[in-house]
Amino acid sequence: MSKVIDYKILFQSQPVPTLVLQPDDPHFTIIDANPAFLHATNSSPSDLFGKSLFAAFPENPSEREANSISNYYHYLQQVLSTGRAHSLPVMRYDMLVRGTGAFEEKHWKPVYTPVLSQEGAVLYILVQVEDLTHAVKAGQLLGEKEVELRQAHNFLKNAEADAGFGTWVLDLENDRLSWSDGVFRLLGY
Repeated sequence: MSKVIDYKILFQSQPVPTLVLQPDDPHFTIIDANPAFLHATNSSPSDLFGKSLFAAFPENPSEREANSISNYYHYLQQVLSTGRAHSLPVMRYDMLVRGTGAFEEKHWKPVYTPVLSQEGAVLYILVQVEDLTHAVKAGQLLGEKEVELRQAHNFLKNAEADAGFGTWVLDLENDRLSWSDGVFRLLGY
């Protein structure tokens, strides 16, 4: 006994934020989105369905450095011309916060996958996104902390030289002793 698979239910229940586009270049009209995509973009179906991708996700007019939605146009055209999936690097996109007019910085890793007819024509384009905003911002914060740590280390090193003292650290867990240059100077080494 064969069972009929309801692909709409599968699409709606998948956890990966996914959008379905019509391949109507230059508009790329949005025809569906799963709940994960709606949640990730803080959108409702009425915000997206039947609209051009570029109208539904406008650019931040005050931020020209961001990899805006219009930069994705080139990649959508590649999918249309080649009929093959295209994975993009993590890109910055300033997303409109619905109902406010403000924009929020996001970092997405999108994948564009064509859905092909038996003849090889592109019927739809699936846009799946991974939101890496927290990871990117955590990395930026880590980079800032590394700079602060290097500055503190240089300050301590200069203070040791100016004041004529040294420091040492005993790592009991790894049974290692390390000395600063100041200790070597004090001991005459």
